[in-house]
Amino acid sequence: MSKPKSIGEQTLTAEIVRALSYLEGTDVSAEEKRQIAEAPAFRLIQEAQLLREAVMLRQQREVAEHVRDTIRAEKATGRPRTGLPPR
Repeated sequence: MSKPKSIGEQTLTAEIVRALSYLEGTDVSAEEKRQIAEAPAFRLIQEAQLLREAVMLRQQREVAEHVRDTIRAEKATGRPRTGLPPR
C-alpha cells in the first residue's frame, strides 16, 4: 500500500489531467489517471510544467487564428481596419 499523496501532489495530478483533457480534446481514462497519480513528485512537477506551457501555446495559437480570421473577414467586407492607424 502506497503512502497517501500530499495536497501538492493531488493538485499537480488534477492539473495534469485537466491539461491533457484540454489538449487531447477527450477525457482522460481512469487507467491514465491512476498512472499519473502513482508518479513520483518530481515527475508530476515536470509534467505539469510542460503541459502548462503546451496549454499556453495552444491558447495563443487559438487567439492568433481568431484574430487572423477577423482581419480576413474585415478585409473581405471592405470594413475599415480596427485598432491604431498606421503612422
